[in-house]
Amino acid sequence: MYYKVIPGESFHHICQRFQVKPEELMAANQMTAPTVMPGQMLIIPFHSERESLNSETGEEALWKELNENDDGRQVPSPEETKPLPDSWPSKPEWKKGQKIAVFKAKDIRKDIPIYNSRAAYFFMSKMAVELTGCYSICDHSVPPCGKCFKSESTPFYVMPHNTNWVSLGDYGVVINTRTKQASYAICADWGPTHESTALVEGTRFAGKIGEGSIYLGKQLNIKDIAPNPKQAFEPFGMVYIIFPGSANGVRTIKSVAEINRDAYESFRKWGGWEQVKFVLKEHYNITL
Repeated sequence: MYYKVIPGESFHHICQRFQVKPEELMAANQMTAPTVMPGQMLIIPFHSERESLNSETGEEALWKELNENDDGRQVPSPEETKPLPDSWPSKPEWKKGQKIAVFKAKDIRKDIPIYNSRAAYFFMSKMAVELTGCYSICDHSVPPCGKCFKSESTPFYVMPHNTNWVSLGDYGVVINTRTKQASYAICADWGPTHESTALVEGTRFAGKIGEGSIYLGKQLNIKDIAPNPKQAFEPFGMVYIIFPGSANGVRTIKSVAEINRDAYESFRKWGGWEQVKFVLKEHYNITL
């Protein structure tokens, strides 16, 4: 099988993770030194301690095992993420961004400014819990949908229907400014079809905005998430940072670890936690 090295991972960590001897991994990849770099593709040999895994089922079984035992913390949390150096010119107006539209949130009776800063959109709203169901990103070739994202086990957010500045599978970071907790997430669904929206500079549009999964709510400790997660609701103060065009191919099921890894890459290119603190102070007068 092939494996892509993630940031912060060492050669010896990979050997331990896949139960492969160092000399076997080096030989399979024609390596002259036991070192790896983020983004490097490796061939993981299946033998040695894993002789019981055959070529037809071994890879699937191994990934199932990794995903079941993976708590999704293979990359720095949003709060720990440092900016990728030299990703953006040092122009103050690019760092701060600007308001480009206003969303009239009917359910909470608030006008929600939509901001654009660098290669991201962000806004502050509520968070209502979206229960497990058949989402837009699901595999609709299986009747009835049998490969749904699970609200209880996937960090995802929902956007108003046909929002033309976000695509299914786009990554983001969601922050609860009350608890000062943050989580990576993926766009998995649209809102009701009658609440179609368009983002044109300076315009106003209306509907509902600010929904996420039970898993995301737990990560952010929104109000009443325990012991009644289906009743959880954070009335305001949730910041959604979305990276348009970050989807690397929409597939039905993604592990928490995969969502975290891909979202982390977009987040650190945007400016990481340092950029979060800056825009929250500039636009909302919030200090984290």
